Amino acid sequence: MAGFLKMSARTLRQTSLEALDVVVTHHGPTIVGETAMYSSLLSELSDLVVDTDLHISHLALRASISTLKICPSSGASVEPCLLPKVL
Repeated sequence: MAGFLKMSARTLRQTSLEALDVVVTHHGPTIVGETAMYSSLLSELSDLVVDTDLHISHLALRASISTLKICPSSGASVEPCLLPKVL
């Protein structure tokens, strides 16, 4: 699903972010011990946080928050890649 986030079609990215948020929220707790996967996901989501498309940024941040709720140990990857873009 992360491959769809790199596509140039805005509607595809939007739909992928919404689906990703649902998958992480509902099926994330069943994937235990995958801190590296969640950290990689947060890194991919940080690329979508831009001030030129606030709706995509909102969806990326919402998926990031869902990821951090499921796997708080992946929070270390937020500081270098996501936090500077948010602030």
